[in-house]
Amino acid sequence: MLVVYKSKSQNTAKVANILAEELRIDCLKKIPKNSKDFIIYGFWVDKSKPCKDIYKDIKYLKNKNVAIFFTLASNKEAYQNKLKNEFKNLFNNICNVLLIECFQAKTPSKLIYKKIIKFRKTPKKQNKELLNKYLYQKPNLNLQSIKDFATKIKTDAKLF
Repeated sequence: MLVVYKSKSQNTAKVANILAEELRIDCLKKIPKNSKDFIIYGFWVDKSKPCKDIYKDIKYLKNKNVAIFFTLASNKEAYQNKLKNEFKNLFNNICNVLLIECFQAKTPSKLIYKKIIKFRKTPKKQNKELLNKYLYQKPNLNLQSIKDFATKIKTDAKLF
């Protein structure tokens, strides 16, 4: 068993490393060609789309048992559940998805800066509301939720 992840702003990397530490397994950025039967695979999501790297990696997941996690900035549970179902269907065509989890992550400051530049053209009141939305966003990426996912992997997947 091992953890493999794709990360853009290090949020997914943080989750992957915590999972690997909790489960006492290796954490890699690429799926080895001779990978084990069970892989914990993580990626980031932007605007409802998973990172493009997953389409390259998916062939290495063929016929494997997989636990999937992804990170995104939205804290809306209905949206997160919709994405969980979409990604489960995408991966289930290739591999056996045992678990899937979503972790809300902090929006990277570079993206916040780009949004601020766009906001300069909006009316002042609306501009202030939008800035507050992005600058004071509190991530829900907490250690306990990641540890809970590791526990689910241990129990539900019956690997240990």
